[in-house]
Amino acid sequence: MGHVDQIYNEKIEIEKVILVDDLLVDSNITNDSGLVLNTGVGEPPYSDNTIEVKGTPIKNGKYEIILEGQTRNAYGGNINFRKNMI
Repeated sequence: MGHVDQIYNEKIEIEKVILVDDLLVDSNITNDSGLVLNTGVGEPPYSDNTIEVKGTPIKNGKYEIILEGQTRNAYGGNINFRKNMI
């Protein structure tokens, strides 16, 4: 949890699985919040599985980040996932 006027730097990593397509990232973090959301900051070959939130918040509030994607199961089928973080 971050605080206004204090540097914030947090990485969010999903499981180390190969994604079928890119990781979809949605958030209510606005340009004037003082925070930046960076994608694809993990270690290869799973670099797309990690996002980073950093900056110095200038607004108090709750920020939500949604990660959504698709991977394959052991039988060749697709597994859809959606994770919400507040």
